[in-house]
Amino acid sequence: MTRYLIIFLLLVANYSRSQDFHPIILDFNAFSSGNQILLKWTIEAGKSCNGTIIEHSTDSIVFNQVGQIEGICGGEETPVPFEFLHTSPRINSKNYYRLVLGTQGFSNPLPIIHKEKGQYQLYPNPIDFSSKILFANPKTESYLLSIYSLDGTKVFSLENVQDEEIPLNILPNHLNGQFWFRLISPNGITLLGDFVKTK
Repeated sequence: MTRYLIIFLLLVANYSRSQDFHPIILDFNAFSSGNQILLKWTIEAGKSCNGTIIEHSTDSIVFNQVGQIEGICGGEETPVPFEFLHTSPRINSKNYYRLVLGTQGFSNPLPIIHKEKGQYQLYPNPIDFSSKILFANPKTESYLLSIYSLDGTKVFSLENVQDEEIPLNILPNHLNGQFWFRLISPNGITLLGDFVKTK
């Protein structure tokens, strides 16, 4: 019984990974390239669709077409890779992409935070429970976040920050006033900013 349960769980795990974006998509990735975003995806062998439309959004709700690849997507015997370069993404913000795969329907949205080097975004500010610091960390490096009061006293720190979104609801409730923060990468890249926290 245990053996069959393990086999079942492995099958479910593999199925879940392959269904992350769409049943016919093996992988779907986005990469910042200067002020552009490069999309790469692969159609599974033996699967196809009639043309592909690339859509873009800044809120994951309203999408607009930014490109199209005509013809049959996919091949009978081997996986087929595709690329698309979006030349006008929103900089210093989160971008979302999805694929319209002919009659096969939509892929799930793929998010990417597109930042100019050395830039960040913090919103809303003054901060509330929903505020976040957004910054580019495409290599998933471990940053150190330090927060200071205006007199230079460190009031909060967080190690091994790898996510490109830092929710500020992690700050202690008793901290109120104006603060500045510093993000430092293992390579010494430093981002500095400030914010106001009220009750």
